[in-house]
Amino acid sequence: MNIGQTLKRDSVVIALRDEIKVLRESIASTLSEIDFIRLQANHRIEAEYALKIGCYENELLKSDIAARREKRKYTLLLSAINSGQKPDLTHIEAQLNHELHVWEEHLQAAYDRYRKLLFYRKNSRFLSEKDSKRITHLYRIIVKRLHPDVCPNTTEWEQTLFFSAQSAYERGDLVSLEAIAVTVEGLGEKDLLRSVDMDTRSVLEAEVLMLTSTQKNIEERLLEIKAETPYCYAEKLKDKKWVINTVLSIKEKIIFNQNVRVQYLDRIKGLTRESGCIS
Repeated sequence: MNIGQTLKRDSVVIALRDEIKVLRESIASTLSEIDFIRLQANHRIEAEYALKIGCYENELLKSDIAARREKRKYTLLLSAINSGQKPDLTHIEAQLNHELHVWEEHLQAAYDRYRKLLFYRKNSRFLSEKDSKRITHLYRIIVKRLHPDVCPNTTEWEQTLFFSAQSAYERGDLVSLEAIAVTVEGLGEKDLLRSVDMDTRSVLEAEVLMLTSTQKNIEERLLEIKAETPYCYAEKLKDKKWVINTVLSIKEKIIFNQNVRVQYLDRIKGLTRESGCIS
């Protein structure tokens, strides 16, 4: 191989290495954004949604269950009367408790989650703008060096270190993240390949194809996450008009359910007077 061919081969390898570096930077940036949404932004959005809207949604569920209960009670009473039986209210209440227990459990879970989100909002650590930029910068360094989508051949110890970084990032623990970043910097950059033979070129070309595919998949994942709940509410919660209209819509449904419940309560009273129910 003459000098010209050697230089051409080496320049191709250098270009491939540079392309891989750019791809890894891009992937690390996208992965950092995904984890910012998943580990930080979504928690805050959920807490804000709970404060502004979630409490009304819980009351809507409560009113819906109450309306369902009285409607079902009326149906059971009417069925017993039409079959020539004297309705047993104790038995009917027990049946209602059995039929609606899943809904009641769902309501309790909603209340529990609501309390946890309010607790998070009250006790979470909100970083200053300076610290927020710092923690994001540090996390991106760690992602670039330890994330399995960027460096798939990490050791078990490196994987544990990365999970620790994720946990610290989620907590907003700047001190721990700085310590992990120092450790990561001490590991140095992973060498792609030292040799510059034709095998290296083919391996690097394969690496480019793999990273390009990874980048596309991760960018698609980012778009999906942004379209999902709760992140899709991020901008809407800043819109006071949207919040007010959403709350008013929920309140209207609550009033509707309350009116349905009252209607069935009146019907039940009429049936119990006429049939002489067993209490």
